[in-house]
Amino acid sequence: MFFLILPAFFCVVPSGPETVLSMKLSGSVDTISPYGPLNIVISESLSDSSAVEVVFSPQIPCFKSFVSPSKDTVSISFFCPLEGNKKYTVKLLNDLVSKSGQILLEGDSITFYTYYLEQEPNNSFPTSDILQRKLFGSISTVVDTDCYIIPDSSIRSVHLVSSVSQTTFELYDNNGEKSSDRQYKKNDTLDIPDLFVYPLYVRVFSYQHSSGGYYEIGY
Repeated sequence: MFFLILPAFFCVVPSGPETVLSMKLSGSVDTISPYGPLNIVISESLSDSSAVEVVFSPQIPCFKSFVSPSKDTVSISFFCPLEGNKKYTVKLLNDLVSKSGQILLEGDSITFYTYYLEQEPNNSFPTSDILQRKLFGSISTVVDTDCYIIPDSSIRSVHLVSSVSQTTFELYDNNGEKSSDRQYKKNDTLDIPDLFVYPLYVRVFSYQHSSGGYYEIGY
């Protein structure tokens, strides 16, 4: 009588999904305002939030980081605007350990980008910046004015969103025609009149002689 001996194969079935500590930008976006903030979400709560230290490349000397009470979000505020339309990398200076023992290693990093930032001087029509789909600027004094040019006739509206300060805007066409005066709105949209002749110019200024904060403008 012959016996056939077959090899036995054993496999280990995981008891559950593998947990890996990771970090990402809040909202899964990769582009932020040059004025910030930068919000980094960690996949698990940290055991020690005081260990959070970061460094930027290119270097950013003036920032401060805060960890949320839940210890799973790091918010970074900037004391001066970042460069516009630029790539940055933020890197951990220490290992970070979650409450379950998972680790984010020193040197782990995230890359992000910034939207366009106004380029000074741009306080007159001849020195206007070209309006981008999304662009940020600030009114630094009560008499400050920022100007933008719209060369593309396919753009039919402009939006302005104020942050902290009250800003408003007006529109001029190539023949000097001006849009009607506007009441302040935190989030405002101006539809371009059909008879306006391109290129167009947008002038952004303080609504009630205030300064500080920043704004987002675009189309």
